[in-house]
Amino acid sequence: MVSVYFRHASVRPQQDALVKDVCEALSQGKIILCHAPTGLGKTDAALGAALTFAQKEGAPVLFLTPKTSQHGIAVEVVNGIVQKYGLELKGTDVVGKKHMCADPALSRARGEEFYLACQKRRKNAACPFYANTRGFGRAQEARASAAFEGLAKSVKGALHHHEAAALARGKGMCGYEFALRLGERSGVIIADYSQLFVPGIRDAFLRKTGKRLGELVVIVDEAHNVAPRIREYLSASANSLMLSRAAKEAKALGSPLDLRALSAGFDGWAEARLGKAGEAEASREELLPLLPGEIGALATAFEDLGVEFIEKQGKPVSALLRLSVFLHAWNETDSSSVRILRKAGPAGYSLSKRCLDPSPLAGVLNSARAAVLMSGTLVPLEMHRDVLGLDARRAVMREYSSPFSALNRINVIARGFTTKFTRRQESEYEKMGKEIARIIGATPGKVGVFFPAFNVMRSVLPFIPNRGLLVQGADMPPRDVSRLFERFVEEDGATLCGVQGGSLSEGIDYPGGVMKCAVMAGVPLQEMDVEVKSLIDYYEARMGKGWEYGYIYPAVIKSIQAAGRCVRSERDRAAMVYLDERFAWGNYRKCFPKDFDFVLSAEPSKVVAKFFSGPAPA
Repeated sequence: MVSVYFRHASVRPQQDALVKDVCEALSQGKIILCHAPTGLGKTDAALGAALTFAQKEGAPVLFLTPKTSQHGIAVEVVNGIVQKYGLELKGTDVVGKKHMCADPALSRARGEEFYLACQKRRKNAACPFYANTRGFGRAQEARASAAFEGLAKSVKGALHHHEAAALARGKGMCGYEFALRLGERSGVIIADYSQLFVPGIRDAFLRKTGKRLGELVVIVDEAHNVAPRIREYLSASANSLMLSRAAKEAKALGSPLDLRALSAGFDGWAEARLGKAGEAEASREELLPLLPGEIGALATAFEDLGVEFIEKQGKPVSALLRLSVFLHAWNETDSSSVRILRKAGPAGYSLSKRCLDPSPLAGVLNSARAAVLMSGTLVPLEMHRDVLGLDARRAVMREYSSPFSALNRINVIARGFTTKFTRRQESEYEKMGKEIARIIGATPGKVGVFFPAFNVMRSVLPFIPNRGLLVQGADMPPRDVSRLFERFVEEDGATLCGVQGGSLSEGIDYPGGVMKCAVMAGVPLQEMDVEVKSLIDYYEARMGKGWEYGYIYPAVIKSIQAAGRCVRSERDRAAMVYLDERFAWGNYRKCFPKDFDFVLSAEPSKVVAKFFSGPAPA
């Protein structure tokens, strides 16, 4: 193995290959995309290689991850290396400002409401925690610097964001600003995607940590999430309910702005514009005549009123603030988004601006000294390179095999089953439900069944005997989803029913061995609505890959993510059943890793039964 910092006593063969490739890519200033399956130990490999390079070259490391849990793992890796090799290395961990806020009242505000209220407090020099960490004016700045130096001396290795927040709070300081100040003397910073990919946050982050983008070695964990995260950040929406609530908030504040006419006018326009259609593409100009003033000025006015509403009324959310965010986004002109008017059920009508292209923000990786993008579901690698707008001349693509024995897992693709739109009928749902029931019966343990959508799940469930079914609802609150997950882990013989791409099929780490079988009951292709059609057209025009990049590949990746809930360690023995014949089609199979071996069967339950009836590998 290449001589690198590594906290464990030994390195696995596949891990060794990843370390070598990352070391070579960093030394050449490349951007390496790594498909590294679960269990390979990619965090240890990438951070070990990056810290070795950084110590030699004086290049700071920025480790980005979307999961709060992964922040802790990265901190453990850094501290393990620091302790093993006796390095004089400091590190800091940064999450969203809201999660490190020391103000008990302000920290209860949600999303945009928090950030805009925080921004206003700092602008008005009204935050004592910021004053104690950064200072307003020279005298405060001097006192804040002295207080920071006193705390910073006690930090060894990498400081987890919980530790940073608690340490700062004890001195009346802002945990977020304290962590950023610590970043000035840190060789490694662990942070959320927003710290690099959101321009305004990135500029402040780099300035306050004293880092320059061209010097950074960037590691992007769970990189398959980058494109959808950026698309969501660049999208915005408003609806009838939001407008109605905004009008009530303005009235409660005694504002001269009467928004009742806007609320009523929007609904009247939307009804006439849509007629019997469920949705239609809209233009930027169509909204402007409905507004009681110039759009930019209104957006600013609503922002001020929304912050005032939160502070005076003590509310965690404000429709005025959300309306302000929407108007700012709607006012921007670009060719890489689509504007959509939809019927929105109880919310009346919705108007949204949906981003199609994440590359304007993701392309910032091209300016880094070197970068590592890694995930257990990063195939096809070319798609992620192209969609993120990475420089093809610098991009290196590597795919690694699973470190787990193939004898401990089986992949089955079912013949004769599908959730294809043209075959969605009761007879197909019945056939699928009965086979799922047989698969559950053939599995000596718990089963996860992941459907392409909630409406498909509702159609299939009546044909599955209710033997310990734990079913996620379409509008189930996060707290209830967490309880459902806990019940699945605790109850013997439970079967968990959710959707692919949902909270139970991505982002939750199942304890090793708890799920013996995962059934992907259909391909989660999106409904062919205005947004999906626009995405297909956009990528077809740009890359000639519209159907692949905009439709098929993202769906199959969701299925692979769901299947990955089963095998989390080398001891896990599990079956993954892809209950849709389309998974065997050539253009779908391109999304599976090269070492994906499968059995094609019209009776997948029998294959599962045979797999589990045989002796477990030694």
